[in-house]
Amino acid sequence: MDPNDSQNSRPTVKHSSSNNAPAVPQQHSEVGRKRKLSTEHDEVKNEPSAKFPLIDPIVTHNDFPERVTQADDINILDLSDEILLLIFHYLDSNSLLPLSIVCTRLQRLIADKTLWMEADFTTKPLTTSEIQQRIKYLPPATTKILKLRGMTTVYPSEQWNVPTLTRDILSILEDRSPLLEKLELTEAYLDMSEIGINMFPHTLRSLALKKCALSVQNLHTPLMLHQHTRSILSNIYKHLVRLEELTIEYCAWFDTHDLLVLSKLPNLRYLSLRGCANIKECVPYASLATRFGFKKLEVLDLRDTPISDSDVSCFNIVHSLKELRLECPEHLRTERGLHEYNEAERLRVEQLHRIAAPELFQNENPNVGQNEARAEGGGLLRPLSKNECQHRSHH
Repeated sequence: MDPNDSQNSRPTVKHSSSNNAPAVPQQHSEVGRKRKLSTEHDEVKNEPSAKFPLIDPIVTHNDFPERVTQADDINILDLSDEILLLIFHYLDSNSLLPLSIVCTRLQRLIADKTLWMEADFTTKPLTTSEIQQRIKYLPPATTKILKLRGMTTVYPSEQWNVPTLTRDILSILEDRSPLLEKLELTEAYLDMSEIGINMFPHTLRSLALKKCALSVQNLHTPLMLHQHTRSILSNIYKHLVRLEELTIEYCAWFDTHDLLVLSKLPNLRYLSLRGCANIKECVPYASLATRFGFKKLEVLDLRDTPISDSDVSCFNIVHSLKELRLECPEHLRTERGLHEYNEAERLRVEQLHRIAAPELFQNENPNVGQNEARAEGGGLLRPLSKNECQHRSHH
């Protein structure tokens, strides 16, 4: 018998403990659990195939003849109604009107109420008939803001009689826009013999008059100078009760006594009198206006006005005032401009004295009277006494 076979056939002896404890399973090493990291040699590199070139070939127009032809045929009517309305919102009101007569579809889109919540016609001067035509086009009960521009900068001063607002226009405006809250007039001409502030829409919360002219400015006859002209702002506090913002800028007809009328507006919060050259020496009127009125005024703009320090001090008692805007007029910032202003003031006072007592200047040489009065009164013409008039009449 082979000795190796005897060793293999030897019975196996199992050793068991006295406690008969179960066998502990064999634990594998931690290294064996980790996954082998891939190396660069194991990765498969995908080389670009010739079927998928990296650079696209150049495409010429000859390859797509139908596509180019379709692009040339596209026009604005191919857009949807929503896109067209978004585009029309960037146009002013004067540009929308010609589009309404192109076709029925654009006419329907232009009549959309969202386009006429704010009607701005200030891009060009308008005559009376053009303004009336545009107000008639406004959708009923839609417009809340209306801006108009008159013809005062187009015609010379002798031909300013092209009214921006008339009785018919104000009547149509009241019917078409009963919800109007803001009215802005720029370079407008207002005929005071035909209209008044009581004809304006009573729903206004904001009124702006910029570089506007009145009918009384064109009449320079001696008869007109003797008459007492009625202010356009008379009884404004009775009719425009809701008015909160009032802008009167660069209007030569505004005078200091109008401050008393404006101070009675019950809800006025913003007042701009910028560029009104007649706001000066207004202590008597301003003191009364600030003492008994302007209860809710918060912002006052007096820039480009020849107002003095004493005039400004009158507004110190307005407790609700939060902002006061002041700036010297440009023509008074130089010595020459100041000299011209003083000379104009001297002539203005002289004219007022001649209007107050014309009989004192009937037999007087204008040049001699001006020189003597300037020497006696320090540059301002004063009324002559009865003895002085008799003395000059003998000479």
